Formats: sequence, structure tokens, C-alpha cells
Amino acid sequence: MTWHRRDGLWSLGSPVAAAAPLVHVLEARGAILEWPLDAPPDAPPHLSVTDAAEADWLWQLVGEPAHVALLTETDAEPAWNAALVVALRKVAHGLWLHTWWPTSPRDGVAPLERAAWAAEMARAVEEVADILDEEQLPDLAVVPTSTRAEFALAASGRGAGVDGTSIAEGRSPVAWQGLPHGVVDATEYPVAWVVDAAPEPELTVSVSAVGKPSALEGLAVLAALAPWTAEGALDAAGRAVLPLPITAAEAWAADWAQLRVIVGVPVDEPSEVRDAARGFAQQRRATVDALSFEAEADDDF
Repeated sequence: MTWHRRDGLWSLGSPVAAAAPLVHVLEARGAILEWPLDAPPDAPPHLSVTDAAEADWLWQLVGEPAHVALLTETDAEPAWNAALVVALRKVAHGLWLHTWWPTSPRDGVAPLERAAWAAEMARAVEEVADILDEEQLPDLAVVPTSTRAEFALAASGRGAGVDGTSIAEGRSPVAWQGLPHGVVDATEYPVAWVVDAAPEPELTVSVSAVGKPSALEGLAVLAALAPWTAEGALDAAGRAVLPLPITAAEAWAADWAQLRVIVGVPVDEPSEVRDAARGFAQQRRATVDALSFEAEADDDF
């Protein structure tokens, strides 16, 4: 496939139909590279050029004729450099691990060993440092605060329980794209809620944390059951108490199965997307290939 215009940018390769978190994305100097998660390690990316002058390295990836064709707006088939494709894809995979790894005490998915990940990522970045947009890379010197001890504590069932006096209770999902990464358990239903009617109707929301619950402090909480809504924010314990704009009688009569509880920014994210990301992470634990990081195959998982 030769160069073509897509969304106003010169592009190569087949567009990636999936969106985060089901895509590997890498921002290079003057270009963006994308792969579906399930593409083979050496699959050519969908390449979009954002700045042809900055992307002066492109000849290394697609061959000189294709690079010249871009600059002169002529036709030439790319000759993909397979080794460089894999090297860039490994960095993209490392970024996916950093951003989307579905740590879940409830599901038994332990956090990545960040020190091991950072060391491996530094080696992967060094191999293609002249190509990457380093401003888009995470700080590999930062040591996260969550530990395996905190993971074990969360897995033990920490969180708000039901006191037996509630009139309704349930669990809700969260949209990963509407939250900071690595603060909420990546299980499908990390939000527990309880409705009480006395002395006044209120909704108590509790969110399962990854590591310290204080990381959840300040996250917005929205509850909606037509025709009313209620808003609040999580405290340092990962809880929020929302007064409800209804009477006790209305609380008793409500169909609480229709309640929507949103934590973070509202995002239209189907549960199938999260299921697929969790499945990919589980599959990576047993996979050894050119993209593999030792951190993702930790024996403690």
C-alpha cells in the first residue's frame, strides 16, 4: 500500500479499527505508529506522518524510495525494515503495559514489578532513541508507591461493607479511559454502592483501590436514576456519601436496578473492551516473543 491521505495526514498501512486500550500506540518524531494488540510482533504499523521534516528518520523504517515518495507526493511501495518494526513495537508494548496493565486484587492480577519494567523499557527506548518523541515517554526514574504488600491488603477484601439496614445495594463498572491509570481495581465491578433511607436518603459509594485508597481522593462520582442525579467526590478512604434529592418514600419505591454510578470522567467504553484488554494481559503472561517484558510474566501473577 502506497502513501494515502487519511484525516488530513499522509499515511501508510491499514487503519487500526480498535481504540485504546486495544491498540499499541507510539509517538515518534513527526509520526504516529499504531498496531492492533493482537497483530504479530513484526506486523507493519499504520503510520501517520504529522511532520514530514521531523520524520527525517522514516527512510530507516520504510526504505528510501518510500520516504522520497512522501516528500515528493509520488507513489512508491514501502520496504518495511522488520527489525526496526519490532524494536518500535516493543516500546509501544512497554507503554501499553505502563498505561493499561489491568492490575486487580479482586481478579488476582498483580501489579507489574515497576523497577524491572523500567529497566527493560530503558533498554528498549535506547535502541530507537533517535526516532522517538522522548517528551511522550514516561519518566522511567519514577518509583510508584503501590507495593505487593498493598496489593495483598487490597486483595484481602478491604472496602466498605453493607450494614444490614440498607434498602438497596449493588456494584457498578468503571470506564478505564475516564480514570487515572493504576488507582482503581481493574476488575469489571470495582464500585460498590448502598442506599439508605433514614434519616434522609443517601447513597454510599465505595471503590476498590489498587494500592493506597488515598490515590482515589477527589475522583468525581455521579449517580443517576431518572429523573434525578446526585454528585460528589471520593475521600481518602475511597468512599463518597451522596445525599439524594428524593424522599424516603420515593427511595423505597425506586427501581434501584436502573441506577448508574459513574466514577471519574464519563466515557462511552463497552465492557467488551475491558474484557479484551484483560484477556490480552492474561495471554501475555504465558507468551514469550520479541515483545516480551520479564515484568509481565512475573511468577507471582
